[in-house]
Amino acid sequence: MAGKKFNIKEYREIERQYKELEKRLPPDQRIDNVDISNDFMFCYLMQDKEIFAEVLHRILPDIQIGRIELCEYQKSIREYIDMQGVRFDVYAKTGTKGKTKIFDVEMQNVNEDNLAKRARYYHAVMTSNIMNRATIKHYKNLPCEFVIFICKFDLFKQGKYIYEFENFCVQDKNLRLGDDTHTIFVNAQGSDGDISPELKNFLDFVLGKKSDDPLIKKLDVMMNIAKQKPEWRMGYMKLLMRDSVKYEAGRQEGRKEGREEGRKEGLQEGERKGTLSEKFATAKRMISSGFKIPEILKLTELSLEDLNSLLQKA
Repeated sequence: MAGKKFNIKEYREIERQYKELEKRLPPDQRIDNVDISNDFMFCYLMQDKEIFAEVLHRILPDIQIGRIELCEYQKSIREYIDMQGVRFDVYAKTGTKGKTKIFDVEMQNVNEDNLAKRARYYHAVMTSNIMNRATIKHYKNLPCEFVIFICKFDLFKQGKYIYEFENFCVQDKNLRLGDDTHTIFVNAQGSDGDISPELKNFLDFVLGKKSDDPLIKKLDVMMNIAKQKPEWRMGYMKLLMRDSVKYEAGRQEGRKEGREEGRKEGLQEGERKGTLSEKFATAKRMISSGFKIPEILKLTELSLEDLNSLLQKA
């Protein structure tokens, strides 16, 4: 079946609107400056199963990856109506029956101060999703899970390239629980640890440095081609404009709430609370729309403390 015909008229109109929006964007979000550290570009590049498998192999050289059976990007999972849904950057399943491995790989530009708890929740959602959709009758058949964050910063400030966590006995740290859950934080700015030159090349590329590594050269070419493809450009521009519309709608609603609050509390107090109410209302809508915390903090100018207080009340 033939694919949907590309609408050049729609593209031109979106491009026109984007040029107005671009003036307000940080330089690294502007379409011609996007690189692999942008999650939209990262997800696009990782659609190539061979490339994704190679990236996994560089991060996990001692793990037998197996054949990639499923590879989805921006995968949303919400098992129940009243649960907090998640959206994985790249979600993949490898191997064969009895030797299945599940991977979630996230590109992380900003330290949100919640990555450890996020990883914990991601593992829970991945396990729940597998149990609900697979014919797993025994706990022992649960697949091995990997949640991997590729970070442009050192989360633990120890200088290591790789921080890998498993569950173990507190009284005897050599005794592992053996639940097959692995949480890995890759530090692109690391300096300590025995990693392969290939992984170092990839991490340098995440930081914007190129090399003659065949994978890096291929990724660089693919990025440049993507940024010239009208289909990719339109997808990226639509994403930014959709987010912008949601943010502006939140601002307008927030102003209304702020004015109402101001009438009750008096002009001076109302103005202060109105501004905060506006930001909270905006943040609530951004959270429900799947925005990430760094984006919310940047656009609302809320402090991390205020945002955490809002999340606890939600």
